[in-house]
Amino acid sequence: MKKIFFLLIFAFLFSYQELKIPLSSYELTTGNKVLPSYYTNFIFNNPLGIEKRAISFSYLSYLVNTHFGGLGFAENSGKNQYGIFLNYFNSGDIKKTDEFGGEYGSYLYSHISLNPFFTYKLKNSKIGILTNLIYSSCDTLYSLGTGINFLGMSEINIFRIGYGIKNLIFIFKPYYQTKKIEQPEFILEAEANLTELINLPQNNGLSFSTGFAHSNLGLDFHFGTELMINNLIIFRLGYLGFKEGFLTRFSLGFEFTKRPITFSYGFLPYQNLGIAHIFNLIFYF
Repeated sequence: MKKIFFLLIFAFLFSYQELKIPLSSYELTTGNKVLPSYYTNFIFNNPLGIEKRAISFSYLSYLVNTHFGGLGFAENSGKNQYGIFLNYFNSGDIKKTDEFGGEYGSYLYSHISLNPFFTYKLKNSKIGILTNLIYSSCDTLYSLGTGINFLGMSEINIFRIGYGIKNLIFIFKPYYQTKKIEQPEFILEAEANLTELINLPQNNGLSFSTGFAHSNLGLDFHFGTELMINNLIIFRLGYLGFKEGFLTRFSLGFEFTKRPITFSYGFLPYQNLGIAHIFNLIFYF
């Protein structure tokens, strides 16, 4: 309890995540924001998925000339899992224009955040705390803030229920606005491991998940599925709501594991922003 208490104090004093794009190809592909994969584990964004000591690298190709990536470490010490990861974003040069469209130089938007996390196991349940320490800058301006995320899941037979409150944020040094508390995101998810139900061979697996999230952007939902073959490769397919058109919200990905290395990839088409690619590389030791 002392560890949780000190972590909460740290979160509210020193954390804030301005960019909320996840770095896990599993999360981006299936849409799950609380429940981790049944068949693998990730460090980025979800402390509930930590099962082994690992180091991970991530890179997201999102828009032209932008760079978004991270480096993380996690440890499993029985009932507790903990770790830290660092992520960054760099927009590349953006041209400045005047009211007539004339160019007069360029500017840069960037942010860097340090994110400690902690998870506690309690019988068939887990609770996790994810925090963010961030500094972001845009031209001559900069922003700071504080926030915290609470995540939890419970397992009943072949089912898991996930629940969470993300982005409990207070901006104490905004770019322009006055100090404010942002509306958090409320999440409820359910997942089923169908492996034994459909009698798949050993080292194979199939799962299905669905969930809802409500934030300042409104109500959204998702569903996703994973198929594991020979404990070696995982195929993923997801659908992430109706907001950007029916066909543009499908996503897909795969993951390949040959211990001690795991490589994963996610493909996400967007109606207005084009195609995004997410890469993860994890080392277990």
